[in-house]
Amino acid sequence: MHLLIISGFLGSGKTSILMPFAKRLTAKGKKVVIIENEIGEKGVDDLYLRENDLQVREIYHGCICCDLRTDLISSLLELERDYKPEIIVMEPTGVADPYLLLSSLSGYPGNLESRTMVSIVDAERFEDILSLKIPLAIDGIKSADLIALNKIDLISPENLEKLRNQINRINPDSEVQNVSAYDEKLLEDLFKLIESKLFSIQIKEAEKRIELEKKGISPTVCSRSFEFLKDEICLSELETKKYFEDKVYRTAVLLEEAGADLIGNVKLIIKSDKDGYLLISTTSFSRYPEVSGKLPAGYSKVVFTINAMVYGIEKEPLNSIINKVFPHFPD
Repeated sequence: MHLLIISGFLGSGKTSILMPFAKRLTAKGKKVVIIENEIGEKGVDDLYLRENDLQVREIYHGCICCDLRTDLISSLLELERDYKPEIIVMEPTGVADPYLLLSSLSGYPGNLESRTMVSIVDAERFEDILSLKIPLAIDGIKSADLIALNKIDLISPENLEKLRNQINRINPDSEVQNVSAYDEKLLEDLFKLIESKLFSIQIKEAEKRIELEKKGISPTVCSRSFEFLKDEICLSELETKKYFEDKVYRTAVLLEEAGADLIGNVKLIIKSDKDGYLLISTTSFSRYPEVSGKLPAGYSKVVFTINAMVYGIEKEPLNSIINKVFPHFPD
């Protein structure tokens, strides 16, 4: 069994890279299972992956590599015993300590042939993340076997070269690959690299140890779900998309007005009773959210789940903003 860990700070684009890569492996006849960790009490990414016909095991409530070590080991053993996957792709929460994660797996008693760590770096927000002094973002680069520099379409070529040099200074031993979710050629190049490392990197007897800094600040989290009938807001399918798109954008604007330092991620998934989904997410205070998926015609109700992970704001004002933007939520 081969283990691939897709790590990266909140909102770096881990799921956007994980999903097509897992589909690629499945299309090649590989038996793949995804372990998805959510920092909140309700999942968004796991629902999104399932909607794309991928086998998912969820672990909630925080950091996959700390309090949930027993849950993680037992999940791996159960999957190995009951499903016998060839490849497990693990996406830890964006606040997970990569070294503790590797350490927690060092005593795994099952059959693990290889373990590969790919770190996704958000090119657009990297300087902002560094300015908040969040060492976990740096530790993810230090621990990586391969670094994927994502969202390169959002920065200038000059800033891209500067960022690559900065990453090379942090981890001179790891290859850095430019990537964008909107560039199929760059995605294909990245996937080929991941595959080559996935089946060639053997588990070492002793992991490389680098002195860890303090973990830094943690995000404030709000995680909720709500269900309503279509007739309650009388929206068409297109209007539903615009309605929630505007809501996520409004959430980001209010977060900036409230003094938040950084949006780790605001993700919202909408599912209807006729299958189909919409995934709406943002990591920006000013740019309009990204939207994927499609709701089918003829649905009668939808369920939407939101996870907001934000730095520099307390729990009460974050909850107040979510309540203001989404008045359908109960208190």
